[in-house]
Amino acid sequence: MSAEFEYAMQQKKNGNVDEAKLYFEKAGDNGYAEAYIELAKLAIPEGGEPYYNFSKLDVTLLPLGYHKAEFEYYKKAAELGNTRAMVYVGIAYKQGYPVNRNCDMAFNYFAKATELGDDYLAPYYLAECYENALGTEMDENAAVLYYTMCADHGNIPAMLALARIYKEGLGSIEKDEQKSTRYFFMSGIGRD
Repeated sequence: MSAEFEYAMQQKKNGNVDEAKLYFEKAGDNGYAEAYIELAKLAIPEGGEPYYNFSKLDVTLLPLGYHKAEFEYYKKAAELGNTRAMVYVGIAYKQGYPVNRNCDMAFNYFAKATELGDDYLAPYYLAECYENALGTEMDENAAVLYYTMCADHGNIPAMLALARIYKEGLGSIEKDEQKSTRYFFMSGIGRD
């Protein structure tokens, strides 16, 4: 861990946000990706939602500038190899907020994060890209492969996607009621 980052975290904890930001910038400039993650979090006012929670109605209640600043910090962290940041940058390109939609860029960020070892979130979005031909050709087998990778690591939306695919079928993936039921059961939805 970098000394600048540790100092910045202490300043953040003590409520000295301006001092924290200054040292997070220094740590980031020295190649410490987590510092940019912290700056991205600090770009959003307390109580505000990050842009990657786009499905929440109150995300767009914040001025766009906050989310653009947040995006830029995640992009810097992604450039330093942080897979979580790569996923968040990919989400921005996929949803078209706070940057213009670019499915090719989204696909590339999700693929890179998956390649670097993210096995929970990046492959889920990569599977969505393959299922819906976003930034790539439709490939139902790749979609199922990546959804399965996520489901095996506890990703509930991936389990539900597999339940849907096996219930309805998808391209060369045939309906399989038993697999559909198994993935739906694994998700825990509807159980007390």
